[in-house]
Amino acid sequence: MIKRPKLIFSAWHKWDAEMAHRLTRKQLPFSDELEWPGIYVWAWFNESPNDRLSLLKPPREILYIGEAKRPLRERLNQFSLSYFSSIKGHDGGLRVSNMTKQKDGHLYLSYFSLRMDNEPPDFLKDIYHWSRAFLHYAERLVIWQYVRRWGRRPDANNT
Repeated sequence: MIKRPKLIFSAWHKWDAEMAHRLTRKQLPFSDELEWPGIYVWAWFNESPNDRLSLLKPPREILYIGEAKRPLRERLNQFSLSYFSSIKGHDGGLRVSNMTKQKDGHLYLSYFSLRMDNEPPDFLKDIYHWSRAFLHYAERLVIWQYVRRWGRRPDANNT
């Protein structure tokens, strides 16, 4: 029986065009974690947040919560292309771009990687139905926690 992973998110990472470029070249310090499916959260902060994303107290600044069924790197790349270049491919990236064009502050990313220690990413093919069900549950849980705290879904998830 497979144990349910702990849903612990990364620290917030300031995201700009340089980070997006390093993502495509797999040159980020956390690139290995992005080779796995997962959940990603985009937020807009005026100042760098000190804490990890807390499911019990999700910040109001969250704009979009998404699920990556394939490697996180692929979905984050689609988001970045849409966000920075207005190229279709990720509706959330286009919506967040339109919301933040005239705002002070910076885009930040936090993510949960379904990384399985001691297993290659292809391992998830063997547990496909389990991993898909867990990620769908996890994305909805993060959105639910946001709604519980703020009374609405994140702005870019409201479509």
